[in-house]
Amino acid sequence: MLHIVDGESVAGTLRESSIHGEVLIYGDLFYEGPTPASLGSDAWNEVRARFYSDAGYHSMEDARTIQLGWEHTLKKCLGSEEVVLWTDHR
Repeated sequence: MLHIVDGESVAGTLRESSIHGEVLIYGDLFYEGPTPASLGSDAWNEVRARFYSDAGYHSMEDARTIQLGWEHTLKKCLGSEEVVLWTDHR
């Protein structure tokens, strides 16, 4: 079972719990910044990384690394028999 959470706080709590499965983070804030349609993954990651960098959340290098980690999380879904999403109310 794969658990996908939207932040490290929830991830840490789940990892310390008795819940079975792998816990990964997908924390892209779709309600902030550009989310252009019809982009391939490389272009999407670059647009989103640029937003996070320009907004002062991360350096461009760190933002790119984080985006690639989130993409890895989505790819893990394809090979998982069961995926549970843990998200906030936004």
